[in-house]
Amino acid sequence: MIKKSQFLSIFVLISILGTVPSALAVDTELIDVLRQRTLNSGSLTAGDVETIDTFWNEATEELLLSNDFSEVVTIRTMLSAHRGTNELSQYTSSYITSAQKYLDSVFDEVKGWDLSLLKRHTERNLLILVAELQSTELADFALDRLENDNSLIRYWAVKALTDPKVASQLGAGSNAELADRIIQRFQKVAQKENQSVILNMIAAFASRMDQPEAKQLLLKVADLRIEAYKNWTVENEVSEATLLKLLSNEITGRSGEQKITLLRKFARLYSFVMQRYIAGAEVLDDNSKHQLVSVMVEVEQVVLSRLLDMPQSAIKRAIEKEDFSVLQREHDTLLGSTVRVGALGREFNFDYGKSSSGRPITAPQKLTSPPEDLLKPASEETGS
Repeated sequence: MIKKSQFLSIFVLISILGTVPSALAVDTELIDVLRQRTLNSGSLTAGDVETIDTFWNEATEELLLSNDFSEVVTIRTMLSAHRGTNELSQYTSSYITSAQKYLDSVFDEVKGWDLSLLKRHTERNLLILVAELQSTELADFALDRLENDNSLIRYWAVKALTDPKVASQLGAGSNAELADRIIQRFQKVAQKENQSVILNMIAAFASRMDQPEAKQLLLKVADLRIEAYKNWTVENEVSEATLLKLLSNEITGRSGEQKITLLRKFARLYSFVMQRYIAGAEVLDDNSKHQLVSVMVEVEQVVLSRLLDMPQSAIKRAIEKEDFSVLQREHDTLLGSTVRVGALGREFNFDYGKSSSGRPITAPQKLTSPPEDLLKPASEETGS
């Protein structure tokens, strides 16, 4: 069974791809010649700037007049392809300036359309274009749509803001203020976001940024996923591999209380992955189980081997034995139990807080039993 979170990834592909029509009314000859002439650092004349403007004007007019889904995709691809590759060139700067001007008009026009599949398809492709143009100058188009009720719109809005090239531009001057705005908005929208692929993009962005608020954003995403496991509402479990890697990367570069906080988040999240697999043996579908196994094995081999400075394979062997008691024992050996500190806790000298009596808590929080609505046999849910 495909979960609703997985449909997002499927439709993302559909959004990018499309059947390309044989021809378009937009003439690209002049813009092609100009782009080639100024490929590196050639200066622009007033006529050159007008050529770029004319190209954007004709392309966006064609897009607004089209009622063909595939033609919208083709126009978007054409506009993206003619972006300059040299970030410092006058051509690229002028191209982005024109993009900002014409996209502003197009978004306003599409906003006034009656709700339809064409409206959503067009708006989605406009946001894909914003993401493909990779410029902080276009960030407001994405910021305005972070709370859209359509998950695909939100996906591309977040992708446009978290692109590595965009993140690299958010360092100094006016862009520092933009970085703060983006982080603040992500802090707000993450709280309501239920798509793990979107949360992981936000987490990856946070890990690239140096601001203390960005590091808090990464911890917030971890908390949201931990809470989803606690409530048995988590979906797309395979995404935990990415989040656990991001947390582990931060661990290696931190010290003191910051490092302890990251270690606790990492250990609690990985513990819940393992506990969900064990406690949900009779209620989870095969897809969820396979995803959890994938996370456990990948993180053990890639992350834990690095953190503990020696190859790790005990969890993988326990899974292969299909013995949940052995897997629980390996969980306790690694992450701790009520009677002893785990290997990770010994290596980094951390616990899970203090009890009411002031004693160190040596075991991660125990996952509650699955709720009653998950206790139905798979055959009863599917009607088979």
